Amino acid sequence: MPFRDVIAEPNDLAKLSAAFDEAWTAIGPGIDPQARSAERGYLGSIILGLWQLGESDMLAAKAVIKFKGTPREPGQPAA
Repeated sequence: MPFRDVIAEPNDLAKLSAAFDEAWTAIGPGIDPQARSAERGYLGSIILGLWQLGESDMLAAKAVIKFKGTPREPGQPAA
């Protein structure tokens, strides 16, 4: 789980986890199996970053847009 080291209220962790699952459902099928671990980590960092900026509405959709809009080499998460 990408949020195991995050300190937050249980309901916030549940929202983060749900947003991750929803976003990964949209992104995951198109990801190279060898890159999945790195890409899951990158998606988690996007969701966490959005949440830390105060985003809460449509978190998964915003994360998918950011994920797809970040140019990078396959399997190489953006810095």
